[in-house]
Amino acid sequence: MPRQKLKACNGCRMLWPILLLMLIALLTGCESTASSPVCPVPKEYSAKEQDTAADELAALPKGSVIAKMIAQYGVLRAQARACKTKGNTN
Repeated sequence: MPRQKLKACNGCRMLWPILLLMLIALLTGCESTASSPVCPVPKEYSAKEQDTAADELAALPKGSVIAKMIAQYGVLRAQARACKTKGNTN
C-alpha cells in the first residue's frame, strides 16, 4: 500500500509562532530567583549553664561519642553566628 502524502495545513504557518510563544511563556514561569539564606538563631546560654556544660563535658570518658556530637554542635553554632554577622538574619 503506498504511503499517502500529508496535506499541507492552512493554519500551520501560524501554529509554530503560537507554540513558540507558549513555550517561552512556560519557561519564563520556571525562572528561579536568588534568595538570601535565613540564618538560624542559636539559643543563648547563661554563663552558669556554659560552665556546668563544660564541667559535664570534661567528665565524659575520653573519645566519648556524645563528646564528638557536642563538638559538631559547637561548629554548627559557630556557623550560625557567622551567618548572622553577614547580615542574613531571619
